Amino acid sequence: MRVHKADTVVEDDGVVTLEGVPVRAGQRIEVIVLMPDEVARTERYPLRGRHPFKFERPNDPIGEEDWESGE
Repeated sequence: MRVHKADTVVEDDGVVTLEGVPVRAGQRIEVIVLMPDEVARTERYPLRGRHPFKFERPNDPIGEEDWESGE
């Protein structure tokens, strides 16, 4: 397997454009996307640190009347 490395900037969400890749039209290739650690770390849990929650007595049992029923 030959390897060609290219760096690029993503301009539209989910769209990657590579120019100058040494392949011909119609050839099948495999693309592997590697993200720098700082990008991967922030994107993995996008809600982390955004909404602080405080649970008071989280281990207390829930009474039957507190459950919602779809009936």
